[in-house]
Order: sequence, then C-alpha cells, then structure tokens
Amino acid sequence: MATKARKASVKLKKHSGGLSGFILKIAMAGLVLWLLATIVSVQATNATKREELGALQAKSTALEEENEELQRLLNITDTDEYIERLATERYGYAYPGERRFYDLARN
Repeated sequence: MATKARKASVKLKKHSGGLSGFILKIAMAGLVLWLLATIVSVQATNATKREELGALQAKSTALEEENEELQRLLNITDTDEYIERLATERYGYAYPGERRFYDLARN
C-alpha cells in the first residue's frame, strides 16, 4: 500500500511540475511580447523626436539668419540708407514715378 501512495505522489508531482512549467512558458511569452511592444514604442517615440529636432533646427537656422540681417541693419551707419531700405522693403513705398512689378503667379 505504501508503494501505491508513493506512485500517486510521484504522479502528482509530475502533474504539478507540468502545470508550473506551462505557467512559466506563458509568463515568458508575455514578457517577450511586452518587451517587443516596449521596443516598438521607443522606436516610434524616437522617430517623433527626430522629426521635432529637425523642425527645431530649421527654425533655429531661420532665426539665426534673421538675427544676422538685423545685426547688419544695426551696423549701418548711414541712417538715410536704412530708412530708405525699410520704407521700400517692409512698407512697399516707392519713389515718385517709379514703377514696381510683382510676380503674382509664384504663389
């Protein structure tokens, strides 16, 4: 009778070991899926941040160019030249009798 009980406990141990092995496999599969999802998420975030960086670099370049232009205008010693340039470029003024042509087809 002792041998039957021993055999039953051995069978029970094998069965419980199989169940824990199955649970371990499921947990490992879940971990792998979570890691893959995390990698994909990080890659998507990285791509977005690279696009933002490109936009910010372009904006920085444009602001630097504008800053150089403003610095050049500040360095002009002849105020008449500055006033003339400001009036013609920014406000669209023209000399009497001067004709101005604008290309409207470019837009």
